[in-house]
Amino acid sequence: MLAKRRLILLLILLTGMLSSARAQAIPIFAQRYHMKCAACHSVLPELNDFGNSFRNNGYRLAIPKHGTTLFAIRYQMEYEKDPAAGTRRFTPAGVLLSSAEIGAVNAFLHYNLGAGGGPSAAYLAYLSLYNQHTQSLYRAGLVELPLMQSPGQRLDDLAQYGFYGFHAGLNDLPPSSPRWGVQLQRTVGSTKLDAVLDAGEFKGAAYGGKPIPTGEITSANRPEAGLFAEFRLPKTRSCAWVC
Repeated sequence: MLAKRRLILLLILLTGMLSSARAQAIPIFAQRYHMKCAACHSVLPELNDFGNSFRNNGYRLAIPKHGTTLFAIRYQMEYEKDPAAGTRRFTPAGVLLSSAEIGAVNAFLHYNLGAGGGPSAAYLAYLSLYNQHTQSLYRAGLVELPLMQSPGQRLDDLAQYGFYGFHAGLNDLPPSSPRWGVQLQRTVGSTKLDAVLDAGEFKGAAYGGKPIPTGEITSANRPEAGLFAEFRLPKTRSCAWVC
């Protein structure tokens, strides 16, 4: 009984210490370049124009670097007071981000820690190389297609935008799903051109949500190729062309 009381007292003290401490997050790139989060994000995790340009440049800036933080993690535990039969009382969720510079190459990882009862898995995992002289970006690994809106930056219910959820022929992958493949991106004036060659299978959601069971088992046995062009018209929004 005495040991139980001591344990309860210890938990109360720890809770008080944690709640009174100043909560600070140290995003990888904000620390590395001494910038505020608002420099790249409009509303987390959505990127603004500067943030997208930074991402398209292989996460590199021509300014001094500070610190060597390689990982950033966000983890939360949802609690249901009266869970329905067959459901969890505690549901974990979170995301782990990592970026490491290996010479001129940047290794990037976006790893889901589960959400809504779904499994933990990598959402994005690729190596990137940016050539400043030709304004070309090369990616290889688990990448997103270069769409107008990144599904990985969505904050709402992950509803599909326009054609992002459609399936072409017997392809099990909609455009919003990450792919295993290679990507070449080149900027010419105000136009961004992308070529993608990939093959892969995806069963899940952007933040590790529980996959919807369909009873189908698919595998990637044929490569797919895509060409993308994004350009800006004077005094208008961006336009995109996809083939």
